[in-house]
Amino acid sequence: MVAFRNLERRSHAPVLNRAMLRSGPVRAGLLAAAVVNFALAGGLFVLPLLLQQERHLSPLETGLAFLPLTVPFAANPAFTGKVVARMGPRRPILAGLALLAAGGAALAGGVFTDSAYPWLAPGLLLTGFGVSYVLPSLVAAMVEVAPAGTAGAVGGLLNAVRQVGATLGVALMGVTVA
Repeated sequence: MVAFRNLERRSHAPVLNRAMLRSGPVRAGLLAAAVVNFALAGGLFVLPLLLQQERHLSPLETGLAFLPLTVPFAANPAFTGKVVARMGPRRPILAGLALLAAGGAALAGGVFTDSAYPWLAPGLLLTGFGVSYVLPSLVAAMVEVAPAGTAGAVGGLLNAVRQVGATLGVALMGVTVA
């Protein structure tokens, strides 16, 4: 990491252009991407454990319980693409983040109050719709706001930041329920 940073500072054509990192919209998009993957990966790690260990669902029942989360990933991206093309990425990103927050709150409420599965299903559905609005919209937004000549680097950085968010989500949510 230190070697990469030193090489980047001396390079005439750095991969991570400083102008790109100074851009407020780029930083906001990177933060949103990290938050989305934090919530998604953390939930995908913790919820199956809770459903199997605390609620005594079988692996098949646990997999079926996650259908409300997965259906939006199959059905929503084409719709999101049309919305982004018509309205731009900002509104779908904000709507997706709001849905993700509502889904997370519903899931947390259901888990911490030991509610039955039907109370968890709406949280999973909201989370699925939130993520399926945010991620495609974020890619469009990041490429749109990237400084000239940095769209590829911004896309790569976006994916790297998403993975860091996912890793932190699994680690921190895992510690929380341990």
